[in-house]
Amino acid sequence: MPAHTAYVRSLIEQGHQAKSGYWGERGGGMLLFWADSLQQAEAIVLKDPLIQNGCVQYELHEWRIVIE
Repeated sequence: MPAHTAYVRSLIEQGHQAKSGYWGERGGGMLLFWADSLQQAEAIVLKDPLIQNGCVQYELHEWRIVIE
């Protein structure tokens, strides 16, 4: 987890507005972040230490904001 936390902090520093957390009622978690494209998003996910070390599996979903 420390490597993941450091990675998320680096995403924040790079302007991706990353947020990371977990589902309290069922386990698992979510990483939200800004990316310029779906390809960039996948590259970001694949660099996460949790993914690189096989700690978790992921699903990548594009979220489109309607109201800010």
